[in-house]
Amino acid sequence: MPRTHTTHPFFASRRTGSVPYIVPSTESATPQSSANGPQHQPPPHRVALRILAFDAHQGTASAAAAKAANSQSETLLAKITTTAASSTPFLVYASESIAISESVIRCAIANMFIGNTPIATIKGKNNWEPLDLSFLLASKESKAVQRIQCLLAFLDAQASSPERTIIFERKKLPTVSARVNWTQSSTIPTQNVVLLPGPMESSTASRFVHFSNKDLIHWKIGPYATQADIVMSCFPEALLVMSLLPHMANNEALVIKNVLDLLLMDATQLTKKMDAFAESISMRDMNKAWLAFSDSVTPVVTGHWGCGRFGGNRTHKFLQQWMAASESGIQRLDYAMFGDKPLTLFWKRILAAVAEKEWTVGKIVTQLLVRHKSMTADYEEFVARELGISGPS
Repeated sequence: MPRTHTTHPFFASRRTGSVPYIVPSTESATPQSSANGPQHQPPPHRVALRILAFDAHQGTASAAAAKAANSQSETLLAKITTTAASSTPFLVYASESIAISESVIRCAIANMFIGNTPIATIKGKNNWEPLDLSFLLASKESKAVQRIQCLLAFLDAQASSPERTIIFERKKLPTVSARVNWTQSSTIPTQNVVLLPGPMESSTASRFVHFSNKDLIHWKIGPYATQADIVMSCFPEALLVMSLLPHMANNEALVIKNVLDLLLMDATQLTKKMDAFAESISMRDMNKAWLAFSDSVTPVVTGHWGCGRFGGNRTHKFLQQWMAASESGIQRLDYAMFGDKPLTLFWKRILAAVAEKEWTVGKIVTQLLVRHKSMTADYEEFVARELGISGPS
């Protein structure tokens, strides 16, 4: 089934496979009304199938397009059942690096569609069903249609693509002697930091930070649109990580290779604002970022990791990731600013002041990351005062 357009050029061009991230057309997704009132909304997987078929046959006569769309919808449903019966990949892996062929991943996702998902008992997690699509399939929200459409596009396009091997690598914090001594580090912070005016997708970096949580995704696959959910919809291969590593410990990060290299690292979810400046929490999150970044020296793109519902301060999380990048030796850190000009200018002043003062990683950690104790003072004002610069305006 050819794809006539893509609405997300970053993901379409960066992924190793050929599946674009497609946003449903309102023309094909909206239920039609009749003289008797609006028709019943069809299940989201049926809407998604119609959208895919509609996109594939744009530009043809409407009657012919409708006939071809219906035919290809049924063909894809048949393909799912055939793919689901190809093998039985549902296992829990404990090794630190797992290589899985894309055909096995296709089989797993096809089984998810027909409800053939595993029920396993894992230490600390009973009745674990992370690959269950029933909640998503039952949802009436438009985001459910879009997520299902991404999965269907993956199954459809990848069935005829060259076989690939996807690498899932668990990275654990090494022994104490091999860890970074953050407070004593004499490393000079890298100045190879690019503050991107736009989103993360505008970067040319080959490694993409996935804003995960310790369970890698929500408690179930649903009609959600967080950064982590969107990335896993654009790269459905990553969904299988839930059966490989259902929980990330405080000393672990995860790297997925041969799609776009995805760096999964979970920031601390804060219960109190001031907890962010506790030394143990700062060390934990810097270790997470360092683990993920250290997989390679190639550039990394990130953004406001650990902020939003996780409660972190943007400047504080920027400093943490900058220090982790400096210790990991990566070639460049791209940081998405999402149009925040005042914060961009402030961070540029931070970069310049640190370089001028020749502060080390250890100095930044002790003076800026774990020293802020005031419940009322703004953190940006604290940093500006310590560095002798003006704050954001």
